[in-house]
Amino acid sequence: MALAKRIGTTIERPDQVKRAWQLALGRSPRQSELDAALAHLESQSKKFAGRASAAFDALASLCHVLLNTNEFLYVD
Repeated sequence: MALAKRIGTTIERPDQVKRAWQLALGRSPRQSELDAALAHLESQSKKFAGRASAAFDALASLCHVLLNTNEFLYVD
């Protein structure tokens, strides 16, 4: 949740994804990662559509995904 708060929901979704990648992984997302992340945000927004905080909850979900990647957990 703290990462999602740091990114915020006032910027466009592609910019949210890019910022999340920079903060969590220290790099920009590849095009395929950007596309998958945008699809995830769209899917989660639909799932949380009844909530007032749907956009934030979708972003928090994406942040949880990033923080559980091998790339975040282990140094190559």
